[in-house]
Amino acid sequence: MQADGDVPAAKRRKKDTGVGAGVGAGVGAVEGGGEAPAKVEVPRALAKCGVCRRRKSECKGGPAACPDKRFAKPAVPKANLKVDAGSVLMLYDIETSVAVAGGETLLIEVGACTAIYVGGNWMLGAEEYKGVTKEKLAQWTRVNCKGLAVEAAGSQKEFPQVWEELKTYVEKMGVKYLVAHGMVATDLRVTVDEGWRFGVDVLKELIALGWKAWLTPAE
Repeated sequence: MQADGDVPAAKRRKKDTGVGAGVGAGVGAVEGGGEAPAKVEVPRALAKCGVCRRRKSECKGGPAACPDKRFAKPAVPKANLKVDAGSVLMLYDIETSVAVAGGETLLIEVGACTAIYVGGNWMLGAEEYKGVTKEKLAQWTRVNCKGLAVEAAGSQKEFPQVWEELKTYVEKMGVKYLVAHGMVATDLRVTVDEGWRFGVDVLKELIALGWKAWLTPAE
């Protein structure tokens, strides 16, 4: 059935494109004579790694490889540590940003909470810690993490101040173990790198507080 006003395709009048017969694609005749301007090719932006914001070609190997890719699957040692009753672990998470493509990965936010080993189970601790630095955020982070962007803009702290607060929390809670989803590849590595940038030996100071080991479920 044909609806009112519909015209069969075979009877429709072809639209006048203004291009004469025999004119090739790309540059054609236009009304009033002359030629249509050639199409300008806009170069596509290079794909970048979602973690370090380097070009993806630099993340595949070689000296400029993304550390997150390079250390994503580290050699895992055989477990040789027994967790005693009352042991405290700290669940650790960070947020990072790369303000300039190919630049350093900057630590923006640190979050931590604890769990205590009681009767064969881990019980969530009562206190949490959160610290935000004043490091410059990448555009993607500002757009997609608006709450963090507001906190970073209002912060007066650099990594050393946040680190001292975190150490106070670790000491107060009696933390012996650190746990993070990607501890070796990202969380601990970026924290150590940020420490070196400010002259802080993160691992040495953790060991001095009684830290024994880290756990990394992702690997």
